[in-house]
Amino acid sequence: MKHVFIFLSTILISFFIIFLIFSFNIKQVCVNTLSNYVVKNEITDKVVDEIKTIYPDLSEDAITDIKINIKNSSEIINISNKYFQSIINESSNPNIKTNLLNLIGEFQDVLEENEIVITNEKKQEMVQKLVDSKMIEWVKEKTLKMAKENQKVSFISIYNKISSFTFRFLLVSIIVILVLLIAFMKKTYYRWTYNLSVSFLLDGLLLTLIFPSVIIKDLKNINLTSIINSGYICFVICALLVIIYIIGNKITRYNDRKYL
Repeated sequence: MKHVFIFLSTILISFFIIFLIFSFNIKQVCVNTLSNYVVKNEITDKVVDEIKTIYPDLSEDAITDIKINIKNSSEIINISNKYFQSIINESSNPNIKTNLLNLIGEFQDVLEENEIVITNEKKQEMVQKLVDSKMIEWVKEKTLKMAKENQKVSFISIYNKISSFTFRFLLVSIIVILVLLIAFMKKTYYRWTYNLSVSFLLDGLLLTLIFPSVIIKDLKNINLTSIINSGYICFVICALLVIIYIIGNKITRYNDRKYL
């Protein structure tokens, strides 16, 4: 009976750790997904259209370079984050003027290489034209449409629940209680690390191998980078726990021999 309880507790710990990982990564998954499939493309198209209007003689190579600069910019993630927060909080359109200014600055070198000098006043003017064109509202509408209408990313609608402090505290409490129960059942100060290492090993395999293959097959527009990285962290924690278990065994055997 004791072994069955320990086995089931190990599986449950693995299960709750998975939920905890999702709780801490759900925002990054949502933001990256919205960035890759809505914000990045829409912002790039609108900014490039404005550039073409202002500088009609700009070469196609320069336009291509500008697109690459925009899509690789960290400002796209920052903008995506602001859109996501405005959707979650059901607030007004996000203020992304500063982000757009920074974005324009990142492809300024491309313009200068084509003998186009862009002053701060010109940047401000360009941003204002983008704002006046209702670009911010348009991108938010597209983002909201993806978040609400696409059932395959319905996890966005439960973001507030699973990312709450109460939910995380409950999960951590259950994990700690189960670990303490395993330690009590094994009547030792370190052997519980073996079971916890197994839990993290299972989670590492699920997050890096099994889960991504299922998601990639059924939900191709979900960005899982942060989830997969968490799986690798699980492997590292597993290894550390195994080391602690091995050291604990050696210390115990040494003490047993010492007092024989």
